[in-house]
Amino acid sequence: MKQKKGQVALETIAGIGIILFMFLIVSVDSLNKSITQETVENLVKDGARCRTIAENITSAYVQGKYSKIEISTEFDVNILGNEVSVGNTTCPVLGRVQDAVLEKGIIVLKNSDGIVVLENE
Repeated sequence: MKQKKGQVALETIAGIGIILFMFLIVSVDSLNKSITQETVENLVKDGARCRTIAENITSAYVQGKYSKIEISTEFDVNILGNEVSVGNTTCPVLGRVQDAVLEKGIIVLKNSDGIVVLENE
């Protein structure tokens, strides 16, 4: 009889272990999905911010010589060539723009002889 009780205890422990392992797999899968959703949300937000900056640059370019636009940002902005980078997102700019590395805060866009110049205020 003692051997049967020992075997039942071992099977119970194995059963509980399998249940805990399955719970662990479900938990990890749920965590991965929430991380993926958060990553996608951040990419969408960065894309919207990037497009906003690009649209303002294009507006300053189209408005012509001596136009000036001030915008406020809560993120750093890099401009290289005709591309704006915000976070991990890059988007194109229509018009001529000077390269710049800008910190969050107030950014001033000026059209200086057909080239849009951006600088922190």
